[in-house]
Amino acid sequence: MAQGGSADIKTFANIPVSIILGIILGAIVGCLLCLFFETAYAKKHYVRTGILTGMTRTTKRKEIVRTALACIAYQITDVIKAMSTESGIDISELRVDGGPTKNKYLMQFQSDIVHVTVQVPSSEELSGIGVAYAAGIAAGIYNKKEVLNKMTRTRFTPQMQSDECVQKYAGWKNAVEQVLNK
Repeated sequence: MAQGGSADIKTFANIPVSIILGIILGAIVGCLLCLFFETAYAKKHYVRTGILTGMTRTTKRKEIVRTALACIAYQITDVIKAMSTESGIDISELRVDGGPTKNKYLMQFQSDIVHVTVQVPSSEELSGIGVAYAAGIAAGIYNKKEVLNKMTRTRFTPQMQSDECVQKYAGWKNAVEQVLNK
C-alpha cells in the first residue's frame, strides 16, 4: 500500500461490510493507518507519507481494512476540529455524501469518533442533484423547504463511549506525529 496513490486508498471505502469478514463492531485492535500519499507538501517535506502502526503477526487482513476505513474518519475529524477551532462554532451534525457513504461501518465510526450525528442521504451523490434543485429553486419551480423535506437520510448517532473516542483519537494523533516527525 505504501507505493500506491490516493486512488488505491479510496477503494477501501467502497468495500461492503459483508466483505470485511468477521468484524465485530468493537475496538480497532491496536492498528492505526496514517496516510498523506498525494499531497505535494507531504511528498516534499516528509520522509514518510504513511505509516501502519500497531500491527503484529496475528493482525488479519480484516483489521487492516478496518484500519484504513478508520483513517478516513480520523482525517475528516481533523478537518472538522480545525474548522470548529478556527470558526469558534461547535459542529453538532455532519451531513455527508459521496461513494464512501455506502459503507455503514465507516459512517458509524465517523459519528463515533467526531461524536456528532452523521446524516447520509439516500442518494449518495448529491452534487448533480443539488445543482438541479438549486436551479429549480432559483427559477421558482421547486420550493426549498419541500425539496429538503423530501430527502430521506440515514442517521448514525455516536455509540462509542466518550473516553474510548478520546483514547482512539489520541492514538491517531500519535501516529500522525510519527509520520510528521521522522
